Amino acid sequence: MTDRAGQEEPAVRPSTLVDRSDLPGVRAREEINILLRAHDPEVAEANLAQLTDRHSPLLRQIANDRQAYGRDPSLRRNAINALGRIISVENLNLLTELATRDDDEAIRTNALIALANTGLSLAVPLLADAQDSGHPVEAAAARKGLTTLADRLHTAGLTVIGSTIGPYRGTVHEGYDTETGQTVRRDVNAWLLGTDHPFDAVIDIAAAVADPAQPDRIRPEFNAGDGLHVNDAGAKAIADAVDLSLLKL
Repeated sequence: MTDRAGQEEPAVRPSTLVDRSDLPGVRAREEINILLRAHDPEVAEANLAQLTDRHSPLLRQIANDRQAYGRDPSLRRNAINALGRIISVENLNLLTELATRDDDEAIRTNALIALANTGLSLAVPLLADAQDSGHPVEAAAARKGLTTLADRLHTAGLTVIGSTIGPYRGTVHEGYDTETGQTVRRDVNAWLLGTDHPFDAVIDIAAAVADPAQPDRIRPEFNAGDGLHVNDAGAKAIADAVDLSLLKL
C-alpha cells in the first residue's frame, strides 16, 4: 500500500457537461449530415427538397471537403446535387470549380450533372468541353447533362441545336490528343449524328473543317496553327455549314 501521508491531494478541476446543440454550427452540421446520408433514392430526393439557401454555406463546405468523400461518398455527392438546386453565384462558382478542377473523376461528373440540372446556359460550355474528356465516365455525364438541358429548353418552347466536336489530332496543347480522347470524340460525334440525341438539329462542325485525307485533323488551310482552333477561313466554313432556316431569323 502506498503511503500518501504528507503529500498534497491532487487538484480536481470542476467539469462542465457541454450540450453539443449549444455549440455554434454543430447542430446544423449534424442535421444536414443526416439529410445528406440517405441512400434510398426516394428518401434522398425528399431530403434534398428540404434544403434551402440557408443551408448553402454548409453544403459548399461539405461539397468542397475532399476527406468527406472517403468517409462517406454519399455525403459529398448529395451536397453537390443540392447545390445544383439552390441557384446562387457562390454555389455556381463552386460547382464550376469542381466540374473543371477536382482531382476525382466521380466528383467532376457529379458537378457536371448538377450544373446541367440548373438549366442555365453557363453550363453549356463546360458540358461541351467534358464531352471531349479523356475520361469516358465524365463524357457520358456530359451527354446526360446536355440531354437534361435540351429537355428543359424544349419545355420552355425553345429550339435546341447541337454540334459535333471538331478534329484536333496533332494539337500542340498537352493532354488533348490522347487515344482515349479521340475514341470519346468519335463516340460522341456518332451519338450526335445518330437518331437518339435530344437536339432539334445538329451542325456537323467536324465535317466542315476536317482534312478529307485525315479526318481527325483540321484541314491545313483552316488550321489556326495549334491544331485545335480554326482560323478565319475555318470559321467561315463552319458558318457555311449552318442551315440558317434552323435559326428562325
